[in-house]
Amino acid sequence: MKGLREGSKDKYEMWFKSESRGKFVHITYAAVHDEEGEFQGVLEYVQDIQPYREIDTDYFRGLE
Repeated sequence: MKGLREGSKDKYEMWFKSESRGKFVHITYAAVHDEEGEFQGVLEYVQDIQPYREIDTDYFRGLE
């Protein structure tokens, strides 16, 4: 997380199987800055990506 604090990175992303939840999750850590660009903290968000791993087709539906 040092890169977020120092400004060399905007975000870190990772995914893994959560043993406690029994599913794959995607985690993003994003730097939060104020109007002057000063580091304020880190926003963490977690997404359940298990449904995507279970897709058995390469079908893609484009956005309109």
